[in-house]
Amino acid sequence: MFEKTAAGASAGSISIIFFASFFVAELFAKFASAIWLDGQSRNAIRRIETRPAEPRPTAPRQDALGGVAKGRIAGLSIIVALVASCLFFSPSALAEIDRNLLDLANRGDAEAQFQVGVSYDKGLNGAPTDHRKAADWLKKAAEQGHVKAIYSLAVSYDIGEGVPVNDQMAVYWYTKAAELGDAASQYNLALMHLQGEGTPVNQKTALYWLTKAAGQGHAIAQHNLADALDYEGNTTEELAAATHWYTKAAEQGRAGAQLKLAEIYHFGRGVEIDFAKAAHWYQKAAMQGLAEAQYSFALLSEIGLGLPEDAALAGLWYEKAALQGHVFAQCRLAYMYAEGRGFPEDKKKAFQWFEKAALQGGMMGQNAVAGMYARGEGISADKQKAAYWYEKAARQGDPDSQYALGLLLIEGAAGEKDPAKAIFWLSKAAEQEHLESMHQLGLMYHYGSGVETNPALAKSWLTLAAEKGWPDAARDLAKMYPPETPPTPPAAPSRPAPAAGSMSKIKRALLSIL
Repeated sequence: MFEKTAAGASAGSISIIFFASFFVAELFAKFASAIWLDGQSRNAIRRIETRPAEPRPTAPRQDALGGVAKGRIAGLSIIVALVASCLFFSPSALAEIDRNLLDLANRGDAEAQFQVGVSYDKGLNGAPTDHRKAADWLKKAAEQGHVKAIYSLAVSYDIGEGVPVNDQMAVYWYTKAAELGDAASQYNLALMHLQGEGTPVNQKTALYWLTKAAGQGHAIAQHNLADALDYEGNTTEELAAATHWYTKAAEQGRAGAQLKLAEIYHFGRGVEIDFAKAAHWYQKAAMQGLAEAQYSFALLSEIGLGLPEDAALAGLWYEKAALQGHVFAQCRLAYMYAEGRGFPEDKKKAFQWFEKAALQGGMMGQNAVAGMYARGEGISADKQKAAYWYEKAARQGDPDSQYALGLLLIEGAAGEKDPAKAIFWLSKAAEQEHLESMHQLGLMYHYGSGVETNPALAKSWLTLAAEKGWPDAARDLAKMYPPETPPTPPAAPSRPAPAAGSMSKIKRALLSIL
């Protein structure tokens, strides 16, 4: 890449010193990067890491130096190396390297032009960071068919780095690189066709390029292609293809694909239900921090589907998901503390986890918190707070909470009695076939508790509850509205038997009429 010069032996020594300094600096950079790299790279997200359904991000591009993170580390390494090497040689040596690289680039060497572009983009090889100059050099290399330069130039137009944002030009250069087989360009081009950026929306073309990228092992493309094929009402062939691409992406470590693949085996979407495979992929995704996968893996562990039943292991994963705010995991963890499964029984901790779920709007958590306030479990009894949380869950349609709130309103346990409001909530629950609510409504209308007596409504609600198997309703229905014994019909009057031969006379008379 770099030509040797007539600088003599001293130049070779200087090069050795420089690269030795660079090696030391690289070690230093690995430690330093742990402190500041995350903040630097978090400023934006590369387009290549997006999903089709998400808005287009703006971000530094992945280039031949190995991506954003490696570029940042290398940049820090160069800075430290420069400082160290200045102790041993004069600045003229570095300028000599620049002249050689620039000379090659100016003579039309596409790789050199690309390297100069990268140097200006990243501030490497003594070049100041200058995105405009970087784009100029990348364009020179791109026009000669240098694939990495074409891709990098496309990204420059895509995110507006060194050139104004220009979706049409981005599509043009992505297409050039895609046709030359660059998987990242094929993926990005698919997104632009899918989202109508720089080109009309064309799902067929998007699917074509997505398939091309997926076929080259592009994990994100494989994941997105699987998502495109995985929808309600799809054909058996499409489901099989979705499973194939989810598997490919999952095997490359895509956590989202691992979760989707686990769900396919868990619920048997296009395949035979296989809890062992579901547990395997849930665990893979769980270990990457996906809360939904952690919850599902815990659930299978708790029940013992696809792996041995293990309440302690389930509790561990429920807690990991719960700490990330997963509402159902918080509730399951709370139940395990309440029941002493996987953990020592601890009603106070159970209440705390139920409350976390309730505060996030979780209906199950709201119902549980209300019940614990009503019973004084894990917290001091407080019927008003119980009514508050029951109503929260009742408004979300939970029939158990609607029934419990109705009872509190009948008793006036949380304030004044309010039979009208009680009837309202009991009716809501009864409409969802909550048998206890049906029974309670029947009693209220029978006895006139806060409402006018209405035997017809009372009998109707008691009958419905009894027919659906609620034994208390059947008992009260029989007691309050016993079935009436139908009256015995009067005996039919006896008639004298017809005289002998009379029947034959009647028959002859009928035959004569006919």
